Amino acid sequence: MDNKECKECGSSIRGRIDKKYCSDACRSNFHNKMNISSLKSIRYIDTQLKKNRKILMDCFAEQDSVQSQIELRKILKKGFVFDFHTHIEKMPNGSEYQFCYEFGYAQLNEHQIHLIKQHPY
Repeated sequence: MDNKECKECGSSIRGRIDKKYCSDACRSNFHNKMNISSLKSIRYIDTQLKKNRKILMDCFAEQDSVQSQIELRKILKKGFVFDFHTHIEKMPNGSEYQFCYEFGYAQLNEHQIHLIKQHPY
């Protein structure tokens, strides 16, 4: 019987002949290392989407309304990044709103944006 080595730590493996790792921890570590670059970009995007959503949610809480207009500089000051949104919807009146989950925004002019909130499904 050949002594196989763990692909992660190099220790000898016991058990089935097709086994590649000595433990679940080694298997997990090996795959995490292989996927780390794609996981970093996913984590970065997800973090930014959640941050944008929180900023919009806070603005809604301050306005206490289903729709509101706020100054563009206000959300920029809080760290909002317009490059990150979950989807775009065209409204019946022809305007386009970009959404971070259930919160949508459209730029009215160079100084103000209009916020709306969709009801959850």
